[in-house]
Amino acid sequence: MTIPVETVNVQFMNQSFIDKIDQGLVKEAGAAMSAFVRQKLRETGFTRKILTPQMITASDLDRGLDDQPRVIIEKEPDSTAATMSLSGQPTVRYFKGARYEVPFYKIQSERFTKSKFELATYRTDIRNILQENSVKDVQKQEDENFFAGLKAIQENVRGQAILSTTGDRVTDRVMGLIQTLVKDHQKPGKILMSHALYLQMLREPATQLGDAVAAKHFNTGSMDSFYGFEIITTIKGDILSSVEGQNLGDVVAVFAPEEYLGQFYSLQEPTVFLKAEADMIEFQIYESIGIGIGNAKGFVLGKVDLA
Repeated sequence: MTIPVETVNVQFMNQSFIDKIDQGLVKEAGAAMSAFVRQKLRETGFTRKILTPQMITASDLDRGLDDQPRVIIEKEPDSTAATMSLSGQPTVRYFKGARYEVPFYKIQSERFTKSKFELATYRTDIRNILQENSVKDVQKQEDENFFAGLKAIQENVRGQAILSTTGDRVTDRVMGLIQTLVKDHQKPGKILMSHALYLQMLREPATQLGDAVAAKHFNTGSMDSFYGFEIITTIKGDILSSVEGQNLGDVVAVFAPEEYLGQFYSLQEPTVFLKAEADMIEFQIYESIGIGIGNAKGFVLGKVDLA
């Protein structure tokens, strides 16, 4: 017996969305889109894979002399901490006391405007339009600002924003960066690299990677760890680049585990602001997050030439 499967036409879904707006249910329409946005953003942003976001509320904020939201973190004495601006400028503030603050900043996408009559003609889900136009913009801003802050911190702590590496192979150079952390009495945990550099590392001979690992790669397997350290890959080679504005992907970042690195606080998860006036529908995504690097020597950035 064949059981019929009922499918929902996406144009019907779009029309239902528009009907909610016409009925004044703008908040309800925006909430449905926000749920989709949060899921997609967490899946692709590499910043959130290095530091797991911790949701906080207004009751968790600490008071200061100004009205800016912040969280005060206690740290080990005789160590340097830093907080980075995620508002578009790679401003870094350093702290050498027993505590440091993690301020919050807003990141938002461009504002998009569309007529509801035009939206009604789409044969794809409106939420997919939102994903393509806005979510990728927000996640890239988040990662760009995070990486710019890391470079500013390393330049102050290690003297260079991006260190040079030596070795004949990618694995040799990555291991050199790991040893840099070890020499600073740090515990390496995660490795961030571009997908292009990751593919080059997979081309290395079995004598370098090990027979079992090489055989797994040949059979379409993946490498999710390197000598026990978690590997995080990204296609954003333009961010992990030693030359600004070029899509090189030649920079590798090695991080200590989260408990030895810093904090990622989310005061406002990615949310859709939706506004309707006459037939025009306007929307954008915004979030409020704060990142603090409690251990300024808990990471290292290095250049690995791509052959």
